[in-house]
Amino acid sequence: MSKYRDHLLLFAGVAALQSLPLGAQERAGPVVAVTGGQVRGDFMPGPGGAAFKGIPYAAPPMGDLRWRETRPLKPWRGVLAAGVYRPGCGQMDPATKQAGEDCLFLNVWSPEWPARTKKPVIFWINGGELFGGSGALKPGSESLARQGVVLVSANYRGTLLGMMGHAELAAESPHRSSANYMLHDQVAVLNWIHRNIARFGGDPDNVTIFGQSGGGHSVSMLLASPLTKGLVHRAIIDSGAPMQVPRPYVTRQELEQIGTVTAEVLHAPKTDTIRYLRALPAAQVVAAMPEVRARLLAMGGEAYDEGTDGYVIPVPPGEVWAAHNEHHVPLIIGSTSQDTAGTIRGVAVPGPGASIEAVAAWKKEALELFYGKDADLLEAATRIYGLRGKPDEQTDYAPYGTQVQQLGTDLNHRCGTIYSAALHSKVAPTWLFEFSRTTPGKLPVHSSELPYLFGHDDLPDAAARAYSGMMQRYWVNFARSGNPNGPGLPQWPGYEPTSRASIEFANEGPVVRKGMRVAACAPYEAKLARDPRPLTGGLGTWIRGPAITVNTEAATPRRPE
Repeated sequence: MSKYRDHLLLFAGVAALQSLPLGAQERAGPVVAVTGGQVRGDFMPGPGGAAFKGIPYAAPPMGDLRWRETRPLKPWRGVLAAGVYRPGCGQMDPATKQAGEDCLFLNVWSPEWPARTKKPVIFWINGGELFGGSGALKPGSESLARQGVVLVSANYRGTLLGMMGHAELAAESPHRSSANYMLHDQVAVLNWIHRNIARFGGDPDNVTIFGQSGGGHSVSMLLASPLTKGLVHRAIIDSGAPMQVPRPYVTRQELEQIGTVTAEVLHAPKTDTIRYLRALPAAQVVAAMPEVRARLLAMGGEAYDEGTDGYVIPVPPGEVWAAHNEHHVPLIIGSTSQDTAGTIRGVAVPGPGASIEAVAAWKKEALELFYGKDADLLEAATRIYGLRGKPDEQTDYAPYGTQVQQLGTDLNHRCGTIYSAALHSKVAPTWLFEFSRTTPGKLPVHSSELPYLFGHDDLPDAAARAYSGMMQRYWVNFARSGNPNGPGLPQWPGYEPTSRASIEFANEGPVVRKGMRVAACAPYEAKLARDPRPLTGGLGTWIRGPAITVNTEAATPRRPE
């Protein structure tokens, strides 16, 4: 019924547009021919540009196409309205009240229309713990495109709809692989960009992939995939480093185990399991995710569903990066200064009022979990984090937060980010950053940089908007030339292993630093240098969780050396 209704709406919309005089049709929005047919977008308000929302890029992964590699879409007739976001994969459609699987749509913003020159392209991959969802951007985000890039975002399959493997799925696949359908979707977007983006003023030979959190992990994996060679020319990884111990890449067997557990949770039969699961409503599958993850953790497995499927990702990404076999493209990589402290195997993070003993016990458990098999590294780490007296490497620099926040951020993001920068800098130009800007009620926690990078309308004041414009210029310069530096911006030195230079996006603006947390991250780097395989199959850890509240009214902070 909904498909019939959509056809009626499309027919009515096309008929209404065709009945308009030519000048009125042009004012109604620009029309572009893309793979599959024609789409009509909207002119952006203000100084030119055009936006296209809800362009189909692949066949809906519904029915028999659920848990299959991304398939080409069928052409449509007439002009398809592309003026509104389409619901993301697994999101509830307000019209049908059902979780949507007709979800493989992308969005394009062009800063001038008609385009007069080729512009660099940024493909934004949203995060959200790999739950997929929507490529819809918050109001104001088109300001990034206005800096001089063609901006693309897309919906993709996540959670069980996008990442689950199963032996039956591998058996029916032409590549004898399963899972990573999220990555299949993202590769399909890159191929769509290559074929179509010139019609929007973009340069198909200058494409930057930019992801944050789960989207950053996608970028890390796409750089390790043979399927993206020649489609990606630069990359930005934000809070999603490839060498991140608490976020291991699961094995093919573990990916298939996710499917086995999902089948148990959803009471599927032992034979024709996938046929049964494909017949279930998408909402029922999506709702099973928390229970599936809980059972995997209880079994000592990994709760994250990204890894080595044998086709999109034929070799574990951590091993690819350790061997310098990732794509040798210019890279910006970074995180925030309080980027995720969390629970360890279900043990909650000590709160701001926790006793000294409780904090020490939490730190001890975290360090033993990470370094327990390496006695020398464990001894060094216990000194670094104040469990063996002074001196230690803890700091009173306010943007780094409490002792708990410092340890959690080091282990979850910061040290893995620095180590990844060091690896990649040996094969391609690399720039390292840390975002620490702190304002009342806004700590530099996970995702706190995104309002500035996208120029959200709800930035509080002119100073914040100016800061946003500065960060956007670095990002756009990088997309344009592979180097973030440009006129009117403080120099951002490239990362290299001796100086270990980075830029901190601090309260007062960009500040160059050298040797960020060099002593604190030494055991982490030594562990992975000895053997990157802990990144495959993982440590049975679960180190994620909410930020820790700190006092933002402290005196002028002292920056760590």
